[in-house]
Amino acid sequence: MKIAIVLCAIVAAVVAAPLAPNPDDFRNEYDRLLVITIQEKLADTEHFLARLSHQLVELNKSKSKAVKDQILLEIDFSLNFLAGANGHLERELKRTDLNFLEKFNFEELLATGTVLYKDLEETQKHVKAVETKDPEEVAAATDDFRNEYDRLLVALTLENFHKLEQGLATLSHQYTELEKSKDKTLKSSILREISLGLDFIAGAKGHLERELKRTDLNLVEKFNFEAALATGAVLTKDLTALEAKVKSV
Repeated sequence: MKIAIVLCAIVAAVVAAPLAPNPDDFRNEYDRLLVITIQEKLADTEHFLARLSHQLVELNKSKSKAVKDQILLEIDFSLNFLAGANGHLERELKRTDLNFLEKFNFEELLATGTVLYKDLEETQKHVKAVETKDPEEVAAATDDFRNEYDRLLVALTLENFHKLEQGLATLSHQYTELEKSKDKTLKSSILREISLGLDFIAGAKGHLERELKRTDLNLVEKFNFEAALATGAVLTKDLTALEAKVKSV
C-alpha cells in the first residue's frame, strides 16, 4: 500500500507540474541560459522520480542494503540541487528589474522545484522505512553534494566566459580587418557582438554579486564566486576597450 501511495504521488507530481517557462522571454542572456540549465536539471529530476518507482519495487523485494543506500544517495543529490535552485530563484524574484514575463517564468520554475522537492522528501521517508537484510545503518553522504547548485552556477558562468575569451580573439582579428577595409557592415557586426558579450557579463555580475551576499558560503565557495566575478571584470575591461577602438574607425 505504501508503494502504491508513493507511485500515485509521483504520477500526480509529473502531471500537475506547471507549464515549462520559455527561456526566450528573458531579455538578459545570462538569465536565459540559467533558466535553460535549471529546466534541464528539473527534467532530469522528474525522470529520476519515474525511475525511482521501479527501484522501490526492487528494494521491497530484495531488501538489499546496497540498493537502499544507492537510492538514498541519489535522492540526497537531487534534494541538494533543488534546495540550491529554489533558493536562487527566490533571491532572483526579489529583483526589481524583472518584467512580468521574466517574473512569471521564475515563479513557474520555483513552483516545479517546490513540488519535486516535496515528493522527493516523501519518497525518501518511505525508502528509509524499508528494513534491509543487513540491519547496520550507514548514513548516506550529503556533504559532498551540499554545494551542487553553486558548482553548477559557477561552471555555467566560467564556461560562457571562456567562450567570450575565444570570441574576443576573433573580434580582435576582425578589428584588424576593419582598420584596413573600413567596412560599415563589419563594424556594425563587431559592435553587436561586443554588446551581446557585455550584456551577458553584466547579467552574470549581478547574479554573482547577489550570491556573494549569502551568509552560508564557506571560504572556498566565496573564492570561486569572487574568481568568476574577477574574470568577468577583466573581460568587461577588454571588450570595452575594443569597443572604443571599433567605434573610432
